[in-house]
Amino acid sequence: MGKLESSRILKGSKLRTLLNALDTAPASDCPSNHTRFAVLTPGSWEAYVALDGCHNLRRPDRTLGRLTPDAVALLTK
Repeated sequence: MGKLESSRILKGSKLRTLLNALDTAPASDCPSNHTRFAVLTPGSWEAYVALDGCHNLRRPDRTLGRLTPDAVALLTK
């Protein structure tokens, strides 16, 4: 259980950067405890991203990946 810290809408090149990052890197083994997460909802699906630690994500098809540092920066500004 957590609390909503912020929300934002990404458009244009920022949105393209984020969507491209969803498919670029495989998930990594990460022993870190994660305390900050993002829920991405660009339409009818959701992806979940750890904003600290290794930046792993769970895609809508339940496969795992990892966001690039640039994409994480878009979500944490």
